[in-house]
Amino acid sequence: MSVQEDDERPPPAPLPPLYRPPKRVSDFEISVGERYIAVRNALPDAGRFALLHLGSECAGLALGAGTVPDTVLLLQLGWRRTVRDGFRHQPPDAKDLERAIEKVEDEVMKARNLLRAPVVLYTTDVVLQEVVRAATDGASRAARLPIEDVERLFNRLADRAAGRPATQDTLPPEPEFAAALLILRELLHHTGQPAIEVLT
Repeated sequence: MSVQEDDERPPPAPLPPLYRPPKRVSDFEISVGERYIAVRNALPDAGRFALLHLGSECAGLALGAGTVPDTVLLLQLGWRRTVRDGFRHQPPDAKDLERAIEKVEDEVMKARNLLRAPVVLYTTDVVLQEVVRAATDGASRAARLPIEDVERLFNRLADRAAGRPATQDTLPPEPEFAAALLILRELLHHTGQPAIEVLT
């Protein structure tokens, strides 16, 4: 093969993008970016969207319109952190919910500027798939969950916290479920997002 023939070959295809933030960041922030990329690859025709990753100690939001997120915001809240810092009873009582809401609200408000305009909000978190299962009576783990459905679930949680016997409701009794539902409700409410798309 001549040098000329070798020069005429097309260049190799570029490697798929990896999330490599320009500054030193935590493993959790990298995980948020990688989850955004996974959703983008699964839904290549999606426009600008946000990705929520609700971890045990932190939550992350990634926002963008390209193959990698433009912005990643970390929030110091998670389902295990909320149980530890807010709940004194299992299942939580009314005062536990009030205490947890106060703590979560302060952190969620930091996301208002990032999500000031409605966008499609996705998540792939198993803990939020359980919220979908509760909303659909076990029929599905993946669905569009409007804020109205989240509010209905939270009202059931609040009724149980106020003294309604757990045997009269099918909500999961685990405090981690209550914490995840509470965080999701506060996030949607305070950022004005109409729904979340829960993917598997």
